[in-house]
Amino acid sequence: MQINSGVGDANPPCQPPHRLRAPHRETADFTWSAHRRRVTSRRQAFSSEVVSCSSKSRRLFSSFEEAVARMAAMLDYSE
Repeated sequence: MQINSGVGDANPPCQPPHRLRAPHRETADFTWSAHRRRVTSRRQAFSSEVVSCSSKSRRLFSSFEEAVARMAAMLDYSE
């Protein structure tokens, strides 16, 4: 009795899961040091972008606070 011959079956034998997850690691030009450098540069770029966005939002919020204070002063002055 043949259970799974692998030829013409409805369920062919599966590939090992690591081949599906990371095929680039099997190539000859993959090195962990280059991978670490790429990850580090991406992380640095992301953190610098976060810093610039937070400083922009801080400036916008302070100018918004100033505008609200001016409007409140105008309303107080008109009464």
